[in-house]
Amino acid sequence: MEWGTIEHIVTLAREVVLISVAVIGAIVGILGLRTWRRQLKGQSEYELARRYLRAIYDYRDALNSARNSFISTGEMLAAWIEAGYEEKEFSPLDDSGRSDGAVYTRRWKDVVAAFTKLHVEVIEAEVLWGKKAHECYMPLDTCARQYYSAMQQYVHYKAGRRKYDNDKIFKIESIIWSGADEEGVYEKSIEDAVAAVEAWLKPKLKQ
Repeated sequence: MEWGTIEHIVTLAREVVLISVAVIGAIVGILGLRTWRRQLKGQSEYELARRYLRAIYDYRDALNSARNSFISTGEMLAAWIEAGYEEKEFSPLDDSGRSDGAVYTRRWKDVVAAFTKLHVEVIEAEVLWGKKAHECYMPLDTCARQYYSAMQQYVHYKAGRRKYDNDKIFKIESIIWSGADEEGVYEKSIEDAVAAVEAWLKPKLKQ
């Protein structure tokens, strides 16, 4: 075999090897990119699920805090001033309608703030996971709306603008005050609502 032929074969073989290496490198790169994208997507969804669940807990905690049956004089005074009333007029025993109304309005603001943060996560989750992301938090939101309705009725009642029978008063107080209902029906509805969100999100936290 002539030297030129051998040299040509060697050159050809070297080119084949280089091309093969390039092709293999490209394939590995594509596979690596896909793996990286999957990992990035999984991490992104994990972080969103974590933020969503944290926001659910904050919403629940704000609602539970608003239901605290104990109202200190300090909280009353702070709410009274925040509502725009004069401090010198503060007399919770003589004007429990206004003082209670100021307290519950102030507490409700914390619930609304927690909901606002949750809503941001819900919108992003709905983009990724569809309507279920919105639907799964609605039972907890329903609990919050029930609280708001009962709280408004209670404030009107305390201010003398509404009159209710004892059964109605018990129903209102069982919602706005933790521990008012020994059977804990409303508390159970909050727990079940949170548990439903946990059940839906927990698999996404295992990625």
